[in-house]
Amino acid sequence: MHPLNIELNKQEWRNFVKIFAILFAYASALYMVFPVLTAYETQINTANGEPANYMLIGLALGIFGLSYALCLTPVRKLSEKIGRKAVIQLGLVLLIISSLVATISDSIYILILARALQGCCALGCILLTLIAENTRPELQLKITMHAEEAFRSALTFALVIGPFLEIFVGLQGIFLASAIIATGVLLWTTLATNKSNCKDTHGYHQEKVATLLTKFDKQQFMIMLLGTGTLHAMLAALFFIVPIMLRNLGIPHPSIVWQLCLFTSVGSILFAKLFLFKSQETKNMRLVCWAHIGLMLLAATGLWLRSVEYIWLWIGLLGCLIMFQFLEAKLQELMNLLAPSWHDYINSMEIYFKAQAIGLFIGATIAGIIYQSFDAFGIQAVLLVCMAFASVWFGIVWLLPFNQQNRFMIKLLHHFEKEDAEYRVKIEAAIAARAAENRA
Repeated sequence: MHPLNIELNKQEWRNFVKIFAILFAYASALYMVFPVLTAYETQINTANGEPANYMLIGLALGIFGLSYALCLTPVRKLSEKIGRKAVIQLGLVLLIISSLVATISDSIYILILARALQGCCALGCILLTLIAENTRPELQLKITMHAEEAFRSALTFALVIGPFLEIFVGLQGIFLASAIIATGVLLWTTLATNKSNCKDTHGYHQEKVATLLTKFDKQQFMIMLLGTGTLHAMLAALFFIVPIMLRNLGIPHPSIVWQLCLFTSVGSILFAKLFLFKSQETKNMRLVCWAHIGLMLLAATGLWLRSVEYIWLWIGLLGCLIMFQFLEAKLQELMNLLAPSWHDYINSMEIYFKAQAIGLFIGATIAGIIYQSFDAFGIQAVLLVCMAFASVWFGIVWLLPFNQQNRFMIKLLHHFEKEDAEYRVKIEAAIAARAAENRA
């Protein structure tokens, strides 16, 4: 039977929801401060008691990406030795401690250290592996699609919840909320990490699909890594300057930024889903992607030319986030379809997560350095960097293996049709045999 036609059972859905709770706790600690941290530049001090500069703020915003990329492989290997449950619990404890350290300190250097410790948890690949272990083999393709959407949704929710909490509790309260959320989820991890005993009830194995594919082409894989890295670098740079743009417009930051993040984040998800659905009908995926990149550049150009106009902040940020969601979804779709096996997919996603994290680190750090260097023209300079990141995607789309994806989908559909036909023959034979027994 086609795996996309098989439904998850109650236990698989419960496991998925519990793992998503762990993911949400981790994403909230990392991303809730993204739209708000830059606004506290004058309230965070250096060792001399002077206000921190924007270069240090950018480093504090993105340093978790560097520590995440460095710790991802060691954390995965540790989970294979002592168990995933133990590593997840240790990671959540470290997340709680680092969030509490950030809560009680007003020093930029302590904040940088706390953010680096948050990145050391590096639970992304472990959670993806847990989802596979708690799902029947024939459903791994389907659950992967849900997992990829869950990852993007957790990031989006964190970007909205952070500014909303800031209205009531401020920056320290956001870090405290991260610790509280992680503490609650820590009590849930035992239920979330039970080993599944699922068996292949319909004879579908990922290895069957592997025979239709060849190994990842190294050049194509590097292009995908460059693509996701530039997307996340642009995202980090954008959210670095959003609080500054609001301040320059004379708009009270806490009262409006959560509405801005809610509108742009939810709107980007809805529009991206619509564009993804429509794009399945086209035969020239490169042309579709180029059109979307053009819209992203148009939105960024509008922000650059009209950065002093409030309405362009909403339109420009929405346009950039729509294209981020769309292009990231297309990249993960390619990763999912072109991985030779589930094991190779997990290994490739580990490197993919590293590229995302390094992109966030580079984007936030470069934005801080550039804004600090150009001062009065800092916003325009950072937006030019965002436009440069988006422009790189014209070449990336040209090199992405969309034709190979189309050939794979045709072969995969033929494979599923053949398997469905064999399964239907067996079912019909069993029904006929049971009917003959009843007549006898």
